[in-house]
This record gives sequence, C-alpha cells and structure tokens, in this order.
Amino acid sequence: DATRCTGRPDPSSSSSTLLREEEVPFCPNRGCRYHYPPFPQGKGWYGRWGVYETAAFGTVQRYRCRGCGKTFSSQTFSLDYYSKRVVDYRVVERGLCECMSEAGVGRWLGVSGKVVRNKVGRLARQAVGAHGKLYGELTVGEGVVADGFETWCRSQYFPGHVNWVVGETSQLVYLQEYVTLRRKGAMREAQKRRRAEVERRWRADPQGLEASFERIGEEVARWVGRLGGRSLVLTTDEHPAYVRGLARVGELEEFRKEGLFEHRQVSGKEARSRDNPLFAVNYLDRQVRKDVANHVRQTTRAARNVNDLMNRLAIYRVMHNYRKSYRLRPDQRDDRYHGEVAGLARERIEAEVGDSYYRKRRFFTHGVLPAEGWRTWARMWGTPMGEGKVY
Repeated sequence: DATRCTGRPDPSSSSSTLLREEEVPFCPNRGCRYHYPPFPQGKGWYGRWGVYETAAFGTVQRYRCRGCGKTFSSQTFSLDYYSKRVVDYRVVERGLCECMSEAGVGRWLGVSGKVVRNKVGRLARQAVGAHGKLYGELTVGEGVVADGFETWCRSQYFPGHVNWVVGETSQLVYLQEYVTLRRKGAMREAQKRRRAEVERRWRADPQGLEASFERIGEEVARWVGRLGGRSLVLTTDEHPAYVRGLARVGELEEFRKEGLFEHRQVSGKEARSRDNPLFAVNYLDRQVRKDVANHVRQTTRAARNVNDLMNRLAIYRVMHNYRKSYRLRPDQRDDRYHGEVAGLARERIEAEVGDSYYRKRRFFTHGVLPAEGWRTWARMWGTPMGEGKVY
C-alpha cells in the first residue's frame, strides 16, 4: 500500500519499523563485549534511559548499555533508524525490480527522489547482508558461468562491465563486480575528440577487467578449497582479459594441475539458446535488460553513480535469487527459488529475506561478506570523474 509513506506507522502492524523492547538484541557499539554473538543476551546488559518524541514514530524508548555506557534507542536496530519519512520498502523493491526509475518510484509513493535514494541505500545494505549470510552457507556444488554485462554509468564515454558469476543449473547470482572501461568501437571524429578531452581529466584503468576477474578467481579458489576433493568448472567466453585475470590467482593454477578446477572457454558468438554453456549468464542479461531501468537499451534512466547502480543490482539480486520462481512457463512450472535449486533450504531463505528483512537493520559486523559485497556496502566502487557534471 503506497499510502503508508505518509503519516505515522501503526506499531501493531507486522510491517511497522518501530521495534519492540524484546527486539533489542545487542549493544550497537562495536567495541563492546555485548555487541557480538551468542544471542540472545537477556535484558540484564542494558537499562531504560528515558524517551524522546518523533514525528514519524511517536514516543521512542532509549536504553543504556551497562557494559560500555553507550546509549541507544529501539530505532537504532530499525531499518528506518534516523529517518524522517517512512515508506513501504516492499513498494520500493517492487518498483526498482519492475523497470521503474527512482524518480518514478518517488512519484508513485508521493515523496521526493532524494527520499527514495536514501531508502534504496538502506535496502541495498539489507540485500548485501542477506545475500552474504546465505552465500556463506552455500557449498557451490554446480558448475558456474562468468561473463561481463555491458552497460554504462554517467555517459557512454564511460562504458562498464557488471561481471557476474552465475550457477550453471540454478542460475543463482553468486557474485557481481563492476569495472569501468575505456570507450571503444566506431566513433565519429567529434566523438574521438570528446573522448580525448574526457580522458585528460579521467582515464579508466586499462587492467580493470583483469583485476575484477582476479577477485572473482580468488572467490572461486575458496569454493574449490571447500569442496573436499570434488572438481569445479568455470565457463566463460573467450575474452583474453578473463584468462589473464584468472591466471593471477596461483591457487587456481594449483587446483587445475590437481584436476580440481577447469576453466572452460566458449565462443561468445554462439546462439544464445538453452544448449549454450553460457545460457545461465545470457538468461540473467536478458532479465536485467528488461527489469532494471538503468540497463534498458539506449536508456534515458542511466545511472549517474556506480555505487547507486550496484545498490540497485544488489536489491535485484535478492529478488532474482530468493523471491522469484525458478521456472514460470506453465509447461515447465517450478516454484522453487533459485537459491533452493542451488542447495539452500526454503526455511533459511525465508528467515533471511522475510518480514524482518524490511524492518530490522543489518550490521556488517554480524556477517561475512564477499569482497564485492563489502565494496557495495561501503560505497567503494569508483565513479568516473566523481559526482557532478554528466558527460
């Protein structure tokens, strides 16, 4: 219900972000012994410390930790901590995953684009945390496919690759990286001069794609190490940068010699059919092209900031991996989630991305994130020429 964006949420509602006292789980101070598991720690570690009034949530209770003395409130653990406007995060998620822009979602909810952008950032950290938790429980027992999805940020003088690693059978998105590339292809003389002008101020890392696949290779090596003697096959197209990046990971070369790892290369020019070994990543390309506004062909809603682009893809990844049915066609209907096909229990998925996903704030200290997840959480993806004028 989009009307929830105005007024005060009903504390009795299961979707309200106003947390109850029994939902105060730990001290938010990372230097306190009561910040870390095991949970629950009972109520003896904190005491009530007054109240304060808010326009969005009414009366909010404050507490004080008896271990470190830090004060906090029930809103500290809410997804809407320090928030002045309350919106339904389900509406934000649905809009972004159905090809709406942030401005469009804002018009739908009756709030500004700035409010929506703030909520997208919060929801993206929830998505990164949820995926990181479930990803950490997975043993990758299937072949995986990796490839770069071509897009751009700020302008077409700054093309980029979203490098995905996808399960060959499950089509689960395990990893997603971003790297900005140098503009290539046929250009008019005026466009070449413009590119030269832009590159006097900012130039893409010529080895950025190799560095991205090196990070992917490090994660794949960890997967192989946990397989207990079983082998893993990584399929890519014939892009030479992929080979050079993976070659930087010495562990993969050792696993290859032991017969535990194989890098299979397939021509990217083959038909994108179900028989193509790259089908899993080709399928994901198609889904993102139609579902995420930033990546529609010749889009007028292109991203202006790489971190915002990756936030939206983090939200979409949770929708794709843990909410969407594996097969939708009536003759092939399969209501399992992609995560279930990859080996996760449905109960675990629903525990991570159920009602609490929209209410309880996640803390990065309580989960192990892959490197790409941490970069998204901390907004460490580089944006060409920073923020400002769009070229």
